[in-house]
Amino acid sequence: MKGFVLALVLFGSLFGGFTAESMAEQAASSMSSTPEPSVIQVRSIVETSEETLTLYDLLDNAHALPPLWIQKFQSISLGPSPSLGSEKAVRTDHLAPYLKKVLTSLGVQTDTVYFSIPERIVLRRKAAVLEAEFIENLYRAYIDDHAPWNASEMEIRDIVISGLASIPDGHVTHEIEAPQNTSFVGVVPVTMHFFVDGQKVRSLRVAGKVLVRRTVLHASQNLRRHTILEPEHVELREITVSEPGKIYATRLEDVVGKRVVRPVRAGQPLEMAFLAKPLCVTSGKPVTILYQEGPLKLSARGESKDNGAQGDWIRVVNLASKKILKVQVLDEDTVLLKP
Repeated sequence: MKGFVLALVLFGSLFGGFTAESMAEQAASSMSSTPEPSVIQVRSIVETSEETLTLYDLLDNAHALPPLWIQKFQSISLGPSPSLGSEKAVRTDHLAPYLKKVLTSLGVQTDTVYFSIPERIVLRRKAAVLEAEFIENLYRAYIDDHAPWNASEMEIRDIVISGLASIPDGHVTHEIEAPQNTSFVGVVPVTMHFFVDGQKVRSLRVAGKVLVRRTVLHASQNLRRHTILEPEHVELREITVSEPGKIYATRLEDVVGKRVVRPVRAGQPLEMAFLAKPLCVTSGKPVTILYQEGPLKLSARGESKDNGAQGDWIRVVNLASKKILKVQVLDEDTVLLKP
């Protein structure tokens, strides 16, 4: 303890007038007082990725400002930024008086601050451009993942992108959706939603043409209407499907025994819409009308007024009563009148 006191005495004798108390006060004073900047430098080119500009964005030496100044400048909005990827030039005639007004509100003596301001400022909105190749690859990958066809069976071409393909800088993610019940053949539209740092910033409509190579049944000869198909009437060939809504026959068991409802030329793919069950009853044919309810069973003679396959509902006339009845075809000779 005596050595510590002696050291203080010797320190005081070497630096006359300084005491431990006065030195501590000066150190505290130097730590608490921060000199205000003598220059505010305004940029001639301002680049931003934000939708709104603030006064803080204009300053070139903003990092050197006191925290209170920074907070104030960041709170003052100057309006919307230019559109993505564009720029505009503004004059700065009234910027110096405005800055002085802001600083005065903070209690700053503005006559001690020098303002370095260019005659005009170029405001530029930074943007990331979504390249067409990138969007096309996203589209192809989505079709490959969601179409019911094998990738080897498909050809994707004529991709068209509509909408602005620029987004703000940042971490980009995306989501893709197609309309409900999309058949993934022919023209297939999708909507791509892009997010930057988790916030949705852009949606694009993208469409392409999807062609599908399928092996389907074709007519091996000209087929007349009402032809009942046999194996020799058809053959397998490969086609490129480009229209949605058409369902082609691909298996022999799907067509043998079916009736052709319209003429089909040789080499034409067989659509399922061309086929129907064979007719059991034709218009004008005599039939037996069967009526049954519980133990009661009645029959009558009738005449068909329509053509019909098994299970179809047709009209018949009761030859005894001359009434027109709605009945269901059971077989080539019998129709059922339900209670």
